[in-house]
Amino acid sequence: MTKLEKFKQQIFALLERLACNSIIWSGFPKLTVSEEQLNSIMMAQTYEDAREAAIQYGWERYVKQFERTVGEVEEQSSEEFLKKLYEEQFGQQRDPFIGVDSETIISYKGVDTPIGDVADNFYVNNDNNFSFINSTPDQIMELQASLVNAGLLGPRVGKPFRPGVWNTELEGKIMYNLMSQANNIGIGKAENGWQNVLESYIQNPVSLGLQVDPYLPPDYQGISTSINNLFERELGREPMPYELKLLANTYLSESEKAYNQKVMLFEEAQNFEVTADNLTEYGNHIQKKIIEEQGLTEIDPTSGMFDKFQQITAEERERLKDYGDIQKTNSLIINSITGAPR
Repeated sequence: MTKLEKFKQQIFALLERLACNSIIWSGFPKLTVSEEQLNSIMMAQTYEDAREAAIQYGWERYVKQFERTVGEVEEQSSEEFLKKLYEEQFGQQRDPFIGVDSETIISYKGVDTPIGDVADNFYVNNDNNFSFINSTPDQIMELQASLVNAGLLGPRVGKPFRPGVWNTELEGKIMYNLMSQANNIGIGKAENGWQNVLESYIQNPVSLGLQVDPYLPPDYQGISTSINNLFERELGREPMPYELKLLANTYLSESEKAYNQKVMLFEEAQNFEVTADNLTEYGNHIQKKIIEEQGLTEIDPTSGMFDKFQQITAEERERLKDYGDIQKTNSLIINSITGAPR
């Protein structure tokens, strides 16, 4: 097979593969191949012409990887080519095993042995990503839900994510740690190594402790100023001392209730079981979901204080309204008599 024939075979196999999976492979652009592009390369008479066309279409990265590997083996599958491209993109450590070297002694099936002697069963570099980048979004969401429940992923541990998207710098690194632990304790692929390590985290999730700031009462002077402004705006007068005290105490009481609700919702969110079905609601939406499920009402101190104001001034505001209506009616009557413009 000539270099041109190899190029045509592998470059399009690779482009087709990446085009199908670009949605879930973070770091690579979405690739599409038009019929015109396909024909221009397939009809190229020389490798140089095909290469130039591919670069013109923005496929330079893949062209360069092809040129690095074309001389290494006579025949190379698109799977092997993709793996080499991946390793070129994200790097490859010198020792192939994740978290250990080939001479590390592990207890495998009750026997102390170098991990290199049972290499096929244990995790090597890029298994933490290459095993997952071709998964469907639903499969990735199932795994992400488990990582969230284990306390390894999600906003509450400072690791926000995109549901259904495998990010090599996020989920990939978490999986690297899981596989590293599995290698170190001597449970590999046959023993569902990383899955068992993940399950142990789910049973004993990583906890950062309660991360709600301590309660600080609102500034009383600031509340008083707001109440004075409210009375002046709505009633045209200052509040009586008992009114000021009543509304200020209402605001302080509602503020403390709001804080206690915040703490409760935070604790509930910590224990919220995430699944693939509700994964998209995880994060800022969890507390709203808990409020809906428990039939709660969000506590707003300002609204509570204003409701109390409406309650204690209802009669006064009604009198002012009636007086205003009378004044307006009198003005209309006078204007109609004198012919003054309205």
